[in-house]
Amino acid sequence: MKEPNHKKKEKQELANAFLEEISEGSMPMLSLEQCELLLEIFVENAHEEGLNHLEEVLMEQFPFSEEAQLMLVEIKSFMLQYDDALSILDQRLMMSPTNADLLTAKGEILIITEKYEQAEDALQQALLYHHEPAEIHYNLGLVAQATQKPEIAIENFNKALEIDPNLENVWLDLGYNLEMVDRPEEAMRCYEHYLDLDPFSATAWFNLGVVCCKLDHLDKAVNAYDFAITLEDDFASAHFNLGNVYMNLEKFDKAIRCYEKVLELEGSSGETYCYLGAAYEHQGLTREASRHYKKSVSFDKNYDDGWFGLASCCIKTDRPSEAKHFIEKAIALTEDKPVYWMIAAEAERMLNNWEKAELCFERARSIGGINEELYVHWSMMYYQRNDFSKAFEKVSEGMQILEKNARLHYIAAAYLLLGHQYDEAIDYLKTALSLDQEKFDALLDFFPSRKTQKALFEFINQYRKDQIE
Repeated sequence: MKEPNHKKKEKQELANAFLEEISEGSMPMLSLEQCELLLEIFVENAHEEGLNHLEEVLMEQFPFSEEAQLMLVEIKSFMLQYDDALSILDQRLMMSPTNADLLTAKGEILIITEKYEQAEDALQQALLYHHEPAEIHYNLGLVAQATQKPEIAIENFNKALEIDPNLENVWLDLGYNLEMVDRPEEAMRCYEHYLDLDPFSATAWFNLGVVCCKLDHLDKAVNAYDFAITLEDDFASAHFNLGNVYMNLEKFDKAIRCYEKVLELEGSSGETYCYLGAAYEHQGLTREASRHYKKSVSFDKNYDDGWFGLASCCIKTDRPSEAKHFIEKAIALTEDKPVYWMIAAEAERMLNNWEKAELCFERARSIGGINEELYVHWSMMYYQRNDFSKAFEKVSEGMQILEKNARLHYIAAAYLLLGHQYDEAIDYLKTALSLDQEKFDALLDFFPSRKTQKALFEFINQYRKDQIE
């Protein structure tokens, strides 16, 4: 939560007076409350000289104060002197072994130094002696998060919020762990609550954008990433993710601007060049797309998506031999992507290598490529050879899995019409129309003749009238 301006001004005036007195060679006499304020402002401004002088004051004026010792621990931690910080805590714990604040501080430093097992031991001890252990549960949640135990992290973060719902960072970390266990709606609510407390957190806006994408709330994701970028213009990941959202929204010019900004911030990257290539490819600008895909693989020869992009552009520009060369490079790097094998099949089909194409389609299916495009392209291989019966067989195989797919039903009707099986074709056409009338073009693509199209339109109009009646 943003600090009021008058409080900031008071702290700054105290810091200026402190440093001025030090520069004059005298040691200011301070209260513990003033030391706490100075610690806050020196840490905020990364003022190491000020922290060194504050350390001298704490050691000289408050040698036996537990509060002062905890401030010394914070100074040592800020200076990355973790061993010294732990040494101070261990000395104090010898005198006060049941002090929950000391045990909590020790647990926090052990988390920073990635000694999670020891951190958990210290924090579990602290729980025994603390009446309102919100911070302890929060830190236990951080231990669980760091050790890949999101369910335990969620449990501890929720306990912390039950005690103190105003612990801002808990909402952020809780949201992250809810994402990890595939609970995006709850994660979104956590990020929104956090942003109610601190609307100036670029990280929170970024996280909200990520979870909105998972929920397919793309317009809301755009707003979230925009806020993140407004707060931190050099937030490269936010620019990159925003570009991805624009790709999904088919706003390719905006996506290109985002990816170009990423290159400006982070320099050349095989991934970013590849995404730029995809944005141009979706606009039908295959030459520009190929240029960026080439940059992608020139920068990183092991970036398989770059080789795939080149192959895809070659397919679209009727260069199957080159497509085959590029897709073989992609498959050599990553052979378990169905779409790679589908492009390989297309290249072989265009080269009239029917048996090889068949094997590639089978490979795509075997590794999980069960989707509409697989069966459409597989059937087209037989359509190209006027084997309408086999083409129908392949589409029918797809419909057994994708029962409600209108496009496959329209294409099935087309193959049956071409094979002069009119009664069966009408049945499939009626089913397709009942599923989605807007995809009727999938049938018309097979019949460029205006006369045939007119007859088909008459059929669909009659079907609509029958449905209304």
